[in-house]
Amino acid sequence: MKFNELLGWYEQLLSQSNTMIVQAKNGQWEALIESEMIYLQSVEVISSEQANNGYRSSSRKEIRSLLNKVLANEDELKNLLSSRMDEIRSQPYVAMQ
Repeated sequence: MKFNELLGWYEQLLSQSNTMIVQAKNGQWEALIESEMIYLQSVEVISSEQANNGYRSSSRKEIRSLLNKVLANEDELKNLLSSRMDEIRSQPYVAMQ
């Protein structure tokens, strides 16, 4: 895979993580789950490609910048999901029959 293609995958990953944050903030939990599947597919492609290729230092800097943004988004998403879990835990338990 050429570097520009790999960079495109990282950009898609960042875009998907931005979408997931918006979905979490808006309480769109079902859509978030669907988006997470797409996100994980992108991670798989990137992981397999990174294992097979070495890129120039300048190229890795571009990737590092995108990856830092993705990681920051993951932290924010983790906090949003933690808040949601706390909200669910505070609701009274209703047994399903």
